[in-house]
Amino acid sequence: ERSALSNLAQSLYQHGDHFSALRLMERCLELFHEEDEQTASIFGQMGDMLNKMGKFDEALQMHEKELQMLEKGLPGEQELESALVHSNMSLIYHKMGEHDQALQQVLHIQLALLDEQDSL
Repeated sequence: ERSALSNLAQSLYQHGDHFSALRLMERCLELFHEEDEQTASIFGQMGDMLNKMGKFDEALQMHEKELQMLEKGLPGEQELESALVHSNMSLIYHKMGEHDQALQQVLHIQLALLDEQDSL
C-alpha cells in the first residue's frame, strides 16, 4: 500500500501537480510509521521533489531524515545509499552557492564509499 501511494505521488509530480504529490507523500509518512528503507526512500523522494521546486532548505531537511533512517539499517547496506544521499545534498548546496557545504558532502561520499569497500 505504501509503495502504491508513493508511485501515485511520483505520477502526480511528473504531471506537474507538485503540491498534491508532496501532500500524498506526507500522508504516506503519517500512515506508516516504520523506520525502514522504504520510509528513507520516501524522505529521499520528497527531498528530490523539493529540490526541483527550488525549496532547497526543505529538500536538505528531507535528505537529512533520509540519512537518519539509513543509519538505522544493516551495516554494509547503507554505505552506498548514504553516498547517494550525500551526492544529492552536495548538488543542493552547490545550487545554493554554499560551496564549502557541498565539498563537505563530497567528503562524506568518499568516506561512505571507503566504508563500503572495507565491508567487502
